[in-house]
Amino acid sequence: TESCKVRPAGRTLQLSVLALLATWVVFLDLVRASWPFLTDDAHITLRYAENLAAGFGPAWNRGEGPVVEGFSSPAYVAVAAAAIRLGIDPVAVLRGLSVAGFLGASAILFGLVQRRVGPALAAAPALLLLSFPGTAWWAASGLETGLFVFVATAAYAAFARARGRRRRRWLAIAGAVVGGATWVRPDGPLLGAALAAVLAVVWIRRLRVAPRCARSRLLRVATGDALVLAAGFAIPFAPLLAWRWWTFGAWIPNSVACKATGGGAFGQVVLEGLPLLAGCGLLARPLGRRLLEPVHLVPVATAVLYAIALLDASPSVAYLGRHVLAPYAPMTVPAAAGIGLRLVRPAAGRPPRDPWVAILALEVFVFALLAAGGVRGLLADHAASYAQRQQARAEVAAFLRARLSDGATYVVGDVGLMGHATLDLEVLDAYCLNSRETTAPPVSFSQARFADLVLRRRPEAIVISSRRPDRLVPRSGIYRHLLADPRFHAHYARAAVFGARGDTFHYFVYLRTRLEADG
Repeated sequence: TESCKVRPAGRTLQLSVLALLATWVVFLDLVRASWPFLTDDAHITLRYAENLAAGFGPAWNRGEGPVVEGFSSPAYVAVAAAAIRLGIDPVAVLRGLSVAGFLGASAILFGLVQRRVGPALAAAPALLLLSFPGTAWWAASGLETGLFVFVATAAYAAFARARGRRRRRWLAIAGAVVGGATWVRPDGPLLGAALAAVLAVVWIRRLRVAPRCARSRLLRVATGDALVLAAGFAIPFAPLLAWRWWTFGAWIPNSVACKATGGGAFGQVVLEGLPLLAGCGLLARPLGRRLLEPVHLVPVATAVLYAIALLDASPSVAYLGRHVLAPYAPMTVPAAAGIGLRLVRPAAGRPPRDPWVAILALEVFVFALLAAGGVRGLLADHAASYAQRQQARAEVAAFLRARLSDGATYVVGDVGLMGHATLDLEVLDAYCLNSRETTAPPVSFSQARFADLVLRRRPEAIVISSRRPDRLVPRSGIYRHLLADPRFHAHYARAAVFGARGDTFHYFVYLRTRLEADG
């Protein structure tokens, strides 16, 4: 009798594991289709890593001072620098970490749902996370997205286990993991804020129903829990803050200061990621008041905080849900629980294994349809198109290396691959990330004042990004300010134009007229 009770659940768990493995296989195939895509911003990380490995420190330009923190992940810069010193391809290492991060996150979610919802829907979060085309796209990008999603998911899972006698141990672990996440991406504190907010809600609810005589004791316990979570967070986060201030003289990265200033329509980043989060919210609707349980409330709180933080964020390199993948991954847990309630209620009175086997088969089938349809081909086409754009940028870099002497300065907005390919040249970032001058007075984010600064510095070359190859249609306001200034036309002459056929990114290279005369 006992074996008959266990067998259906065991068979369901086995099928769930098979569904998870099948999901991984199809996800890796989607990553393979996206592999030609190596985003331009990944080369920003690589330029810093090359300089760090060569002994120049985490610097954008060799020998500059003070240095600027234009990268988004100290951990990725350190890992890439270590790979370079060891003679290992840093691009393969960074990409591998991101792919492994997404796989690891799906495994953590599998275990969490298996314990909290049941084995039948354990693979549902992996299906929701890994079937989204943006997941495979950013896994191949060379950015830290996958690793950060893994760390965020690990912190969430640790917090969900913070119950009973081992509550504070898991709270400390969750805090430490979130603190470690700040080394991976600067939005790590948002995860910590979500955990702290949910912990506060849990204790407020307990204090409201507790007898008056017990409230002071419960308040002490609640304070202790909060301190444990905060201490766990501070252990890795405090050294990061100290290093950041000592090295860069700032509490927040220059990249965050730039991205937070917008540059697109207000709320654009949130609207692009809203379908993912809202879809999970709709699937979780059957939970009702159970959404207030910590395991479900943490993802909701994280999603809300991200939505607020991203309202005026720059949409640059934020498409395909890149910035919302961290809150989206935990949101798949309440979504799976909601799916379970929808399917269990109609199946009441039936043998449990019958509907569950059908559900698991459906999971695998739906994911196979997504992958076998247009998703794979669409990712491959976009990756090939982006590779052509990068080839044009590589040609710009080769032209500049041939025409400029070591240590010469040039200005460009799309600084990634060009900057990485011109390590011996000083690159002035027209798009702010790697330029302290843009964020500090007297420029203070003013494109007009930055254009004036550029022309007063008289760089040897200025690269202007255009939407068209036949005539100059600037892609940014900084270029329009440069073109409107008589000094630009008096001292610079167009030397070359680069760009892939059919693309909307074309590069007009202007050299200072003295260089043109010498050439």
